[in-house]
Amino acid sequence: MNARAQGQDSVDFPIPSQPLTGPVEAASHRGSILNVPPEIIGGRRYTDRNRTSSGMVSDLERFGISIPDIDGLVAHELSKLSTQPKNATGRGARRYRDTFYSRADAEQSVGKAVSRVMSTEIFDERKIGILAQVLLGNDDPWIFNARPTPIGSRLQGWEPISTSLTNEINLEETRSAMCEAVSEIAVPGGWSALAGIVIDRAWPFECELYYWLETENDRTFVLGTSKLPTCASGRAFVWQFGTVFQAPNMPFAMAYISGGRNRLPHCSFAVQPAKFLRDNFGWQQSLIDARTWLRNDTVVAKYETRTRPDSLGSNGHQQPIIMRWLISNEERDRLTAEIGQLKPRSHFQHAKSGE
Repeated sequence: MNARAQGQDSVDFPIPSQPLTGPVEAASHRGSILNVPPEIIGGRRYTDRNRTSSGMVSDLERFGISIPDIDGLVAHELSKLSTQPKNATGRGARRYRDTFYSRADAEQSVGKAVSRVMSTEIFDERKIGILAQVLLGNDDPWIFNARPTPIGSRLQGWEPISTSLTNEINLEETRSAMCEAVSEIAVPGGWSALAGIVIDRAWPFECELYYWLETENDRTFVLGTSKLPTCASGRAFVWQFGTVFQAPNMPFAMAYISGGRNRLPHCSFAVQPAKFLRDNFGWQQSLIDARTWLRNDTVVAKYETRTRPDSLGSNGHQQPIIMRWLISNEERDRLTAEIGQLKPRSHFQHAKSGE
């Protein structure tokens, strides 16, 4: 990506012609990866290295990379790890001063297993892009280096969630306020919200609202339509590899909610533009700033993260936050003229700690 931005040819990934570990040795590792249930805290699912590794192996298969005996190879690499991980809070990447990173045991174990059997018989340049998407977490340097911008004033309307004396909240009122926050608050003139996520907390509640634009198509004719339009990764590089996986049953959504794994809070593209905007309408990710998308060298969309002023003293990873894509009104009008009226949709969910 950097080479292309500088007008240079990118270098192909060096794939060996023969694997380090032959099929007979690979088949000798008959172990299996432990199945450890995730720990659920509020609306978050926290997994250990075994379950994370298992998920990565499943993703390889799901995205079209079949590696014989990969389960046993990964289990063998995991078995080499210490059962008493060192404390990971002292050093390493940090998003906020009070949050800590977790060890990369799963990525290292799966990566070592794959590297032992990597060869041109299994991999080509396209599959290297898929492999990067599976092995690497969602934490993206474009977002890591751009901290959330405070909204100028609470008077703009995004008030903290209010709880009753019995620690309950008005769900409809909260949903309405969060929808307004992601779609209207602090949106600059000449721009509109394309899609986004807003997260807010008031002990013991954690609330999330997902927002996106879609065409006026009747959703009832699509069998198996999920609640959310989703994609596999929140990384910027997937667009340069051409390996963007988005749910095929949401052809009318203008953006997709990112799945994947996160080690650091608020450090990924939480939402990705729809592929058809690139394929059919000329949108291109900027090579010098992945937070902007262009059409004919004109910025048509930009990504931003915003937080609320009263949250600046709170724990960083618990700050109320808006993560969204904005679309220029001129580009929105152009799309409306070509594909019909765009309407907002949202999905609200909440969790209560201790339940």
